[in-house]
Amino acid sequence: MLYERQDPSAEPLLRRSLGRSKWPLGRLHALRALDGLGALAEPTVRQGLEDPSPLVRAQAVKLSERFLANSSTALWAKLSGPTMRLDPMVRYQLAFSLGETRRAERLQLLVDILRMTTSSTDSSWIQVAALSSLSEGAGELFAKLVASRPTDPHPRDEEFLLELARLIGARNKPAEIAQVLHYAPRSTTDDSNATSDNSFLDLALARALGEGLRLAGTSLAQAGRPEDLKSIFGGARWLVQSSASASTNRLQAIAVLGQFSYPEAGALLIPLLDSRQPQAVQLAALHSCERFTSPELGAQLTKRWSALTPALRAEALNLLLKRPEQTAALLTAMNQGLVRPSELSASQINFLRTHRDPKLREQAGLALGAPPNSSRQEVVQAFLPALTLAGEGSRGRKLYLERCSSCHRLGNEGHALGPDLATVKAGGREKLLVNILDPNREVNSNYISYLVETKDGETLTGILGSESATSLALRQAGGVETPVLRSNIASLQSLGQSLMPEGLEAGLNPQDLADLLEFILKF
Repeated sequence: MLYERQDPSAEPLLRRSLGRSKWPLGRLHALRALDGLGALAEPTVRQGLEDPSPLVRAQAVKLSERFLANSSTALWAKLSGPTMRLDPMVRYQLAFSLGETRRAERLQLLVDILRMTTSSTDSSWIQVAALSSLSEGAGELFAKLVASRPTDPHPRDEEFLLELARLIGARNKPAEIAQVLHYAPRSTTDDSNATSDNSFLDLALARALGEGLRLAGTSLAQAGRPEDLKSIFGGARWLVQSSASASTNRLQAIAVLGQFSYPEAGALLIPLLDSRQPQAVQLAALHSCERFTSPELGAQLTKRWSALTPALRAEALNLLLKRPEQTAALLTAMNQGLVRPSELSASQINFLRTHRDPKLREQAGLALGAPPNSSRQEVVQAFLPALTLAGEGSRGRKLYLERCSSCHRLGNEGHALGPDLATVKAGGREKLLVNILDPNREVNSNYISYLVETKDGETLTGILGSESATSLALRQAGGVETPVLRSNIASLQSLGQSLMPEGLEAGLNPQDLADLLEFILKF
C-alpha cells in the first residue's frame, strides 16, 4: 500500500524504522519501501550495509547496484570491507552485484569472495554468481586466481577455473585466450611432470578453453598462437604415447589432441583403437575424433571394426553417421561386409534410407537391401518356442553384454539409454520377448528417437534428454549425452521409432533368446 499510494509523508517514518526497528525483517522492508517511493539515496544504502543482520546487508548490496556506476569512495569502501564477506548470503549477492561496476578493484574482491567460500554448497552458487559478473575481466580474473592458487587446492576451485576457461573460450577474445594458454601443458620428457596434479589441471584447462572456442565457432588450433599450440600439442602427444603417464592425464591429453586437425592428431588417436588399450582410452580417442571432417577418418574406423567391442561400435556408429564424408565410408564398409546392417538401430537404418544426400541414399539401398517383407509379428511367432525352453543365465549374460548393454542397464552393467531392464521384466516373459523382437510395437514417448541436423554440418540421432531455454541434449548408445545449442540447430524432427534396432535376433535361435530371457528375468 505504501508503494501504491506513493505518499511522501511515509518517508521520514520509514527512515526512523530503518534506524530503530528491533526486527531485521522490519528494517529490510523499510529499506525496500524507501526504494519503492524513489527516496533511496546512497547514504541510506550505506546505512543498510552497516546493519547487523546479513538479511538486511544482502538487500542493501543489491540496492547499491544503481549507484555502482558512479559510486563514491565511501560506498565502495563499505562494499569491499571485510564485514561484507563474513556471511554466505551477503557474499552471494555481492558476487552478483559486482557485475554492475567496472572498477578494477572488483576482480580482486571477486577473488577474495571465491577464496573465502568453505562450504561446497555455498561455493557452487557463489561461483555461478561470480561468472555472471564477468562481462569484462574474465581473463584477468583467471590470471589472479591461478597466481593465488593454494598448494593443495580444493577440487571445486579447479572446477571453477575450468568453467572460467570455457567462458573465456566462448567469448573468443585473443588477450583473454592468451592468459589461459600461458598455463597450458608444455612439451616435456619428465615423467614426474607428466603425472603431476598440475599437469592434469593444465591439460584440463586447454581442453576447457577448446570447448568454449568451439561454441564460438572456432577452435584451439585456430585461436591460439603458433608457439603456444606447438607446446600444447607436444605436451599432449608425449602424454598420450607415454606408458608412464597417469591414466587421468592421458585421457585429458587425448581430449586435447581432438582440438587439433586430423592431419595433425589422427596419427596419434587412431592407433589407440587397439584391443590392448583400456576401453576408456579407446572411447576417449573416438570422442576426440568427432570433430574431424577428413574422409580418411571413416575408412580408418571401419578398417578396425572387427576389433571394436559393442560399446565402441555404438560410439563409432554415432561418429560415422554425423557427417556425409564418414557416412560414405560406413556404407562402403557395409557393402564390403565389414559392418552388418543388424548393428544399426531402426532409426539409424531409416536415417540412411532417407538421407538427404541422393548418392548416400542410393548407397544405403545397396548396402541395406530391400526392406524386409516379413512382418515383425512373423519373427515373433518364429521365436515363441523360446518361452517354453529352459534358459541358461550365464549364456544369457554374454548375449546381454554383446547386444543389449550399450543401450540398457541391468544392475551395475550397461548404459541407461533405453528403459532399465529391471523395470521392464515385471511384464513377464512373453511381453519381454515381444519387446526385444518388435521394439517399435510399443514405444514410450520418452524413448522415441530424434534426428538433429546442425548448422555446422553434423547429423545426430538419439533420445531427447535434458532441455533448457538455450540448449538440448541427445542421449545416444554407450552412455553418451551430446549437448546441442538451439542456435546451432538447422532442423529437429522425431523419427517416430525406438532407437532399439529391429533384427537383434539375427544369428540367434530360440534357445539363445531363452538364455537371454532367463538372465534378465532372474537377475
